Amino acid sequence: MLEIFFFLLLLAAFVMLYFTRWSGYRALLCLWHEQSDYFDARRFAREMPSEEMAPSEDEPLSSESEHFPSEDEPASEDGDPLSASEEPFSDEEGTLQEPQADDVWSVRRCSLTDVPEVSVVVVSEGNGAVLEENLPYILRQTHPSFEVIVVDAASADTHTSVLTSDALKRLQQEFPHLRRTYVPQSSRNIDRRLLGYTLGIRAARAPWVAVIGPDCVPESYDWLSTMMCLTGDDVDVVIGYANYFQDEDAATRRASFGRLRRFLFFARAVLGGHAVGADSCNVVLRRAWFLEGGGFPYTVGVPFSAISLLVDSQTECGRVALALYPDTFVRQLFPDDTEYLAEMRIQHRLAQRLRRSQAPWLLRRDTWADTAILLFTLSFCGYVVVRVLRYIPFADMVRSVISPVVPYAPFYDWKWLLLDIPAFAMPVASVVLSVVTFRRLSCLFEEASFGAYPMCFHFLLPW
Repeated sequence: MLEIFFFLLLLAAFVMLYFTRWSGYRALLCLWHEQSDYFDARRFAREMPSEEMAPSEDEPLSSESEHFPSEDEPASEDGDPLSASEEPFSDEEGTLQEPQADDVWSVRRCSLTDVPEVSVVVVSEGNGAVLEENLPYILRQTHPSFEVIVVDAASADTHTSVLTSDALKRLQQEFPHLRRTYVPQSSRNIDRRLLGYTLGIRAARAPWVAVIGPDCVPESYDWLSTMMCLTGDDVDVVIGYANYFQDEDAATRRASFGRLRRFLFFARAVLGGHAVGADSCNVVLRRAWFLEGGGFPYTVGVPFSAISLLVDSQTECGRVALALYPDTFVRQLFPDDTEYLAEMRIQHRLAQRLRRSQAPWLLRRDTWADTAILLFTLSFCGYVVVRVLRYIPFADMVRSVISPVVPYAPFYDWKWLLLDIPAFAMPVASVVLSVVTFRRLSCLFEEASFGAYPMCFHFLLPW
């Protein structure tokens, strides 16, 4: 019968939707719990008094470190912006004492006792006031050995109340490990943000480079040290989570949901053994890997997605680490409408490109999920229509046409409950699963609850 056909179609769509949308986060949850147990044990061991603690744990060296130049020798604005890029480190790397525990973090499969030196690159396009407010949160990180390089990429026609150079001069008086360089005005047709990334990474003196936006604030002063604990000889890129500051505004909440969803796409790809992108506001790169790959060869003209395309095009399988611990999260100010719309257009084109060519077939969960939602909606509507037509009398002419397919029944047959109850229970279950899944993920990434918006978004997205 036609009802049985639509019911089987509905059941198949529900099963497909379950495996493509709701069950794909189990590996992510397991990794989150493993990292939480590992870093919580580290924090507990660091806070407990012990004779075996490394001296650097008691006195963070971030602001007094002798590894990096003082205010008298920053990357000069008047000379070559890369003049200091070839100077090596003179001291040994800082170390952190590992907690003595039987359950060592199985994901890394190694003892993380050495925390390497790192350079933090920030590209500023004329937002000196925002930079002066947010940069101290980066400069006061507890990592034992790091520097911060700010690249002034403002163009000549940029109008701002506080110049980036003036803000950096004031900050350098307090933080000697802050360096500054600039993007020459004669940058030709190369995007100034992309050129700023390249100059900042080339000017870095550490083997690792952390990239963060000028309008971003780490959620913890342990952000840098926690991110660097995930590096190793078998890792070239560490991907972290970044999102906008929480706001009650509907547009901000929708944007935050979209950004969370994009990060989940990147995370599931990494857990599947492939890297298809990263958030440019929270990522750590191996400097040698970046230089050997030629920088940004395929990203001219797409500054908002430069890091994503770099990771997608050059990262080898399995050489990417995923940071899910809350100390690694970064918050960003919500941009103005013009910049946000431009970024969303580029992100949409990037997502389409990744779905078509780069992401493996088994990783195209979103495509399968959209197909399942379409099939689920159409089969449920078809089932309801057929069930209603069976019990509604029509004129003789109409009934003579549809009776061979849907015969008329004057009374309800209770045997149909075996199909009707599961058929109407599946839409309810899909709504509950959508809400519960994203509520759990929202708590995982310390986001405010999105309410019923994820369910509405999932069902309306294919249309």
